[in-house]
Amino acid sequence: MIEIRIDGRAVQVAEGTTIWEAARQAGIDIPALCHDPKLAPVGVCRMCVVDVGERTLAASCVRVCEDGMEVKTGSPEVVGHRTVLTELLMSDQEIEGDPRETGVGGNELFALARDLGVGTPRFPKTPGRPCDDSSPVIAVDHQACILCDRCIRACDDIQNNEVIGRSGKGYTTRIAFDLDQPMGESTCVSCGECAAACPTGALVDKAVGLALRPARELEAVDSVCPYCGVGCAIRYHVDRERNQVVFAEGRESPGNHARLCVKGRYGWDYTHHPQRLQVPLIRREGAYPKGPLSRDVRGEGDGRRKPGGLVDYDEVLPAFREASWDEALDLVASRLGAIRAEVGPDALAGFGSAKCSNEEAYLFQKMVRACWGTNNVDHCTRLCHASSVAALLEGIGSGAVTTTYGDIANAGAALLAGTNTTANHPVAASFFKEARKRGTRLIVVDPRRADIADHADFYCRIKPGTDVAFYNAMMHVILEEGLADRDFISRRTENFDSLEKLVASYPPEQAAKICGVSAGTIRDVARCFGGAASAVIYWGMGISQHVYGTDNARCLIALALLTGNVGKPGSGLHPLRGQNNVQGASDAGLIPMVFPDYQSVEDPAIREKFEHAWGRALPPERGLTVVEITKGALEGRIRGMYVLGENPFLSDPNVNKVRRALANLDFLVVQDIFLTESAEFADVILPASAYLEKEGTYTNTDRRVQIGRPALRSPGEARLDWEIVCEVSSRMGYPMAYDSASEIFDEFASLTGAYQTLRYDNLGATGKLWPNPDPEHDDGPVVLFDDRFPTPNGKARFVPAEWTAARELPDDDYPFVLNTGRVLEHWHTGSMTRRAKVLDAISPEAFVGIHPADGEGLGLSDGDRVRVTSARGSVVLRAQLTDRECRGAVFIPFHFREAAANLLTLDELDPEGKIPEFKFCAVRVERAEP
Repeated sequence: MIEIRIDGRAVQVAEGTTIWEAARQAGIDIPALCHDPKLAPVGVCRMCVVDVGERTLAASCVRVCEDGMEVKTGSPEVVGHRTVLTELLMSDQEIEGDPRETGVGGNELFALARDLGVGTPRFPKTPGRPCDDSSPVIAVDHQACILCDRCIRACDDIQNNEVIGRSGKGYTTRIAFDLDQPMGESTCVSCGECAAACPTGALVDKAVGLALRPARELEAVDSVCPYCGVGCAIRYHVDRERNQVVFAEGRESPGNHARLCVKGRYGWDYTHHPQRLQVPLIRREGAYPKGPLSRDVRGEGDGRRKPGGLVDYDEVLPAFREASWDEALDLVASRLGAIRAEVGPDALAGFGSAKCSNEEAYLFQKMVRACWGTNNVDHCTRLCHASSVAALLEGIGSGAVTTTYGDIANAGAALLAGTNTTANHPVAASFFKEARKRGTRLIVVDPRRADIADHADFYCRIKPGTDVAFYNAMMHVILEEGLADRDFISRRTENFDSLEKLVASYPPEQAAKICGVSAGTIRDVARCFGGAASAVIYWGMGISQHVYGTDNARCLIALALLTGNVGKPGSGLHPLRGQNNVQGASDAGLIPMVFPDYQSVEDPAIREKFEHAWGRALPPERGLTVVEITKGALEGRIRGMYVLGENPFLSDPNVNKVRRALANLDFLVVQDIFLTESAEFADVILPASAYLEKEGTYTNTDRRVQIGRPALRSPGEARLDWEIVCEVSSRMGYPMAYDSASEIFDEFASLTGAYQTLRYDNLGATGKLWPNPDPEHDDGPVVLFDDRFPTPNGKARFVPAEWTAARELPDDDYPFVLNTGRVLEHWHTGSMTRRAKVLDAISPEAFVGIHPADGEGLGLSDGDRVRVTSARGSVVLRAQLTDRECRGAVFIPFHFREAAANLLTLDELDPEGKIPEFKFCAVRVERAEP
């Protein structure tokens, strides 16, 4: 510690502290326009200068304190300097109607001018710098820019997107996007970080709904983002009188450090969409036999979005009539009860949702098991990371991530396998890019070249479906070159001999013929990973969504164990969870083979524990998974279904089969916020509450349990999801009654080990990681399994995997491989994001990505309309020629009902994880008829 004097006051600070920071700690305000505590100081605005007794004034944001230093922050010379500088900056400003003053508030330059008494500037205005309105989310006014560079540093150093720089010379200097393109035509990803950092009216968010107003005039609600598994901490600013969100901003949390992506910052207005369900609906007698109602769901669409909204209600709503809640709930209970009585409980099935809270997931599976008497309950984890969880449980005894995505900061090397993080988990990707800048070596392995590959030390474009061969070859090199951690292997693992024997048959020269990556590159990558002091593996659905997804994950687990990279900082295994609560819904038991906390339904002692807690005998057999339930419905074994917040018509593979299955059900109830594609087949539709309208906990991909708080009132007669489930269960003879979400959470947590210590009152503002022995005082363990694994003998198990070819290979009729996935602006089946104004404006239509050389061979130009056909169906959509795709493969996002990618996909299942094949099927591409 050293001591300095600031304005005569003695201040003790740590050595290396800047004067500006020392003054802030002492409660002394030094104005600054270019500095923000989240950014590294640069001292370009010179507004923060102070007198330290030297010949010139010193910029306090970059000047380091010296022991015994005397600092004056408000001397006449210092104030005079600030006043003149402020006058010069104000001379170019539009004083009237500044958007930051009249909008979200907080024009720091104007506030400083008021504090200094600067009125009409004495200096002439030099107009001529333009405005740029090309971005759908941010208005750019170069005339208001003071070249503080905060936007550049926010883009470069916080989000690590590196889109903004400077262009021009002298007075014509201005910020520029890419090579001085309009913002809306640049590579900007619309995360809004630049506008959040801007101190003037140069970069200002556009209104999403209501006109922007200062935060002081609105109510702030701290919650969690409802989209991906990162679970960013967010603050909604709400007009309570009008019951609308006005704007959103990130808030500080270990999970996102106040960062947001385009969906979190601008994608919340779906809650106000006019197509919200507001009253229960019952199918009219004349609308039987059941079937699809709209052209798109019948498969008769032309691939183009219909004007005026996603669903043409004129096609759909005539099939339904409005009903009271009592009538709708009684009908649901009586029809499901009749099927149970006539055929048995296993003729019923429930689809829950990873968009719902832990409490809702817990109650839904409790109803299915204790009230209905079946384990036929599942959710979209089956379509996401079921194979990863199967491999993790088998290999290390736990399906949880062993470290966080932020722990990459401690890694010497990081492997990103089969994950387009910049689109699917953009805030987590910012941590990855930041770590790369700080020295972590980044390895990206994926057939598609995602944006994260631009930051990688190694990008390996493997052929689709060859992951096992590639990773076996990596392990071959690690063993051959003595990079394996033999001590870790002997102390903490078993079955190593089997792995060693298998990978001996995968020399890089042989594997290169399979995966398409050169032997030399495989060796370099293996040395990079194996030679790092610590290395961590993150993977996405490019690994899991295969019929051999469990084998893919087994290889990654083996790679980590082989190199001793589990249980220490900067190492571990992390399948990046897709939905915001897919981790929590799985933890809560929304899976057909386990109760909450992954406790087997087949274990008599565990079953007895839950029978005692729930007061009912429980079925001992595993239930059916998502795709198995669909098959059962098609075959008539499943007669009744309850779909809560899921949309299997678009999310499940082989949509033509799903269409027939849903139509074949005796009774279907859909509980949702919109009339989804699946709801067209419903007998009863129950209007539910949107994420922003309810309280509940959500568990992100890091195992962080956070509270989502209600910001809005539900519209019309829409009800809270957990209340609806309780009503249905009670009317079916199993009473469930709770006073609050926190009461439900307490019951759920009491039946688990991982959540047992957690309560609403100790989760705090930013949640806690599970398992957590002391949540009152500790955030929770970042790294798990530092001394033993949760297996009977405490050891992890190597499970070797042989490479096998895909079930459906390209041929002359179907020469391309189809890969499906997401785009940055949309989520899952698009029922929320395609009703969000900004997100829909940025990405309004479906496309198929094709390598330019393949496009040329087909005689296609960018933007041409093409038909993509598999053995199961076809879709028409726009061609996007891009070298992001590899030769011989095409990509279609699955968000778009008018060009549903899952009409094409294969419903073959991974034998262990029961996950379908979304990443590999054979298709042909041809120009569409006009």
